[in-house]
Amino acid sequence: MKFYALIILSIFFFPAESAYPSTYPFAIDSYVHTSIPASTPSLTYDAEDPGGYIYTYTYSLDDFEIPFCPMFSMFSSYVLVTVYKVAPSFPLSAWNCTAKEIVFEEADFTGEILGSVTEQVCEKGSCCAHLIGHPKYADETLVWEDWLNKGAKGGLCGEVEKEDLYCALVDAHFRTNCIDRYVSTSERLVVFPCQDLHMLFWLSCPVFKDSGNSNLFVPVEPVLYMSALTPLEDVAVLVLTHNVDRVCYPLSYYEAASEPVSGDSSTSTSQNSEVSSTAASVSTLISVIMLCAF
Repeated sequence: MKFYALIILSIFFFPAESAYPSTYPFAIDSYVHTSIPASTPSLTYDAEDPGGYIYTYTYSLDDFEIPFCPMFSMFSSYVLVTVYKVAPSFPLSAWNCTAKEIVFEEADFTGEILGSVTEQVCEKGSCCAHLIGHPKYADETLVWEDWLNKGAKGGLCGEVEKEDLYCALVDAHFRTNCIDRYVSTSERLVVFPCQDLHMLFWLSCPVFKDSGNSNLFVPVEPVLYMSALTPLEDVAVLVLTHNVDRVCYPLSYYEAASEPVSGDSSTSTSQNSEVSSTAASVSTLISVIMLCAF
């Protein structure tokens, strides 16, 4: 009987890993999902390359093996070859942020955005608590904060408003460059806002809404691909360069919260809703198992 009790216990506490979500969690949002054109890149990285690196290697990705992070796929290979003049891919060890032995600190975030309007998203010293102590890719959060300020000012953007969005925008590639964040296909060390919050922020900028804003970042796709995009798709390319993960918090998650929330959870909201009911049945199940064991 002890043998069967152990089997029951192992099934309950070590369930099969959930699959990577097949869609983004926008079902109950008013947000209309912005897609990007399907295309298969030639991997030639030249003027004839049709592009589609983001679409092929991350956006349309339905499954992957751990360890993983977007940079370990070929989605950024165009940038690596044409901009940084290096190999199209790096070994997995390059994306092991724990090995870098640097972590997020309170001083990494000022909480202030000096765009078309001055906004204090959170108080310096208390910002982005869900990131503090976790491994980071580089000591560049303040560099990215400067990038955000310039973009928000040049685009005449509205307010960021949500602290989680600010933390994501200045995370210095943690979302895409760290295998440490991908605990499993369905679990994350830190869960970030979905692309909808990013899209809505950048579309609050009248300059970018009319002309696109991919020029705020290095060229991530060939000219053939980018030249065929609408302004809305152009904004989506910038957003999806950093926010392709389907394990994320959509706009409805923040709107429904009665208290300030942050991305300090390891699973998506649908998974979190199951936690309380699972915990409530633990003591009862253990009692049954113990009876079986004896």
